[in-house]
Parts: sequence; structure tokens; C-alpha cells
Amino acid sequence: MRFATTFATTAALAATVLAAPAAEPAPVCNDQGQSRGRPVSGGRPATAATLTFPATCTAIVTSVATTVTTSTVIVTQTYTEPPSSTLVPFLPSQPKCVTDEDAEVIADIFRLLIQEYSDELALAALTEDFVDWASSVNILMNRGAQFPKNITGPTFSGRQAFMDGQGSQPQIPFTKLHIFHGCDSVSMNWLTERSAAGQKTEVAAIPVVGNVIMSVVPAEEGSQYNFRISNIWSEFNSAAWIANLGLFTPAGPVNYLNATNVTTTAKRAISYDPSLRGPMI
Repeated sequence: MRFATTFATTAALAATVLAAPAAEPAPVCNDQGQSRGRPVSGGRPATAATLTFPATCTAIVTSVATTVTTSTVIVTQTYTEPPSSTLVPFLPSQPKCVTDEDAEVIADIFRLLIQEYSDELALAALTEDFVDWASSVNILMNRGAQFPKNITGPTFSGRQAFMDGQGSQPQIPFTKLHIFHGCDSVSMNWLTERSAAGQKTEVAAIPVVGNVIMSVVPAEEGSQYNFRISNIWSEFNSAAWIANLGLFTPAGPVNYLNATNVTTTAKRAISYDPSLRGPMI
């Protein structure tokens, strides 16, 4: 019976420890390693089964881990691509721009209009609404006066007016100096050493330098040139020009020609008008 009682008591204690481990005090060791806890049964010493611990006891701490579950909310934004045709960026039509080669051709057209003019060239190279602006020419046409030609107005309005005026002029030697261009314009400065060539009077050969700006537009398909000239703004040393014509007497030395009335080039039109003396560009 003693064995059974001890067994039952031990079993009850085990059940108590397992059921409520937090209520059972942890054993404490003395210097001899003897346990100092409560009695095994009913406050009596446990003589039959004494719990013995080593001299050094290891305290066992049971930690209760609390698991915190964090919920992550993912917000999904739905994007629908537009049709692929709308993804192509808008590109405005690119203008046809003057190249270096085009600029050389356009500059040479200007030279030919003065030195080797022909109606065929004017028709091919100029727009029908072509306008020529040159106050230097206007004042020459007025013999140095402000009127009757409007000094600041157009010299020729329209291609046909230009052909009528320039077509009656003599050929004038012409040299291209420098050429510049943008997308729709060509600029050049030029030189002639015989500005009065072919006129009724040519008393001197003072070099004349001028500048010209030409605005251009793309020519129609099948045209002789890639561009046509729509406007010309041209100015030059008109004082030297009228001195070469004998309309102005310089106050200093000038390289005069041997004769005062030298005709070197035949007129290109029978209806030549002396009042249109000088270049038309």
C-alpha cells in the first residue's frame, strides 16, 4: 500500500505540474545541491523519493511567444493602354530646307540674272508673284533724286515687271564672294568692277560691292530647280555706281577710263529705256 500511495501521490503531482506549470515554484538549490521545495505529499518529507539536483542549477525560463500577424493590403491600379495608333507622337510635316548645294545654285541664279540674263532663266527660277526690293536701284532710276520712284518701295512687283526691266539691261560682270543660307533663304555678298558696262556712259570702273538676301520656296515637282526665288532684298554702293556712270563727279582721285563714253556691251532689247540705267537687282 505504501508503494501505491507514493505512486498515486507522484502521479497527482505530475498532473498538477502539467496542468498549471506557472503555479509551481521553481526549485532552489542549496550549497549541497539539495532541493528546498514543498513536500511531495501532504507536507511530509519525501523519504522514499528525494529529488536531488546538481550543485549548480540551471534556471529554465519558459517564454511564451506571441505571434502578431500583420495584414498587408495591396491596392492594384488597373491601367488600360490606349490603342497603339494613338501612341505614335505627332510630328508636323518637316519643311524642305535649302542645302549647301541648293544655296550655291540659288546664288548662281542671282549672278546669271545680272551677267547672263534670259527670260527662260527668269521663268524657271522666279515665282510668278516675285518681288524685287532695292532702294539702291530706285535712287539710280531717279538719277539720285528721291522721286518719282519710291525709294523705299518695291523696285519690281511681279515676275513679268522684273523681266521687262531687267531684260532691257546690258550684261554686267559679276563675282560671287560669300554665300550663306538658312532653311528658306540664301544670302550673298558680291562684287562687280564694271557696274556701268554697256551703258551710254562709262567713265570709271570703281569696284562696287553689294549684298543680297533671297527668300525661296520649294519648286513644283519636275521643275528645273529645287527652289524658286520669291523675294529679293538687294543693296549696294550706289555712289560708286553713279560715279562709274558719270552722273556724279568724285571729289578725289578715280581710275577713269580712257574715254568718257565707252560702250562695251550691246543692249539686249531694242526697246531699251535709258531711264532704267543701272542694275535691276
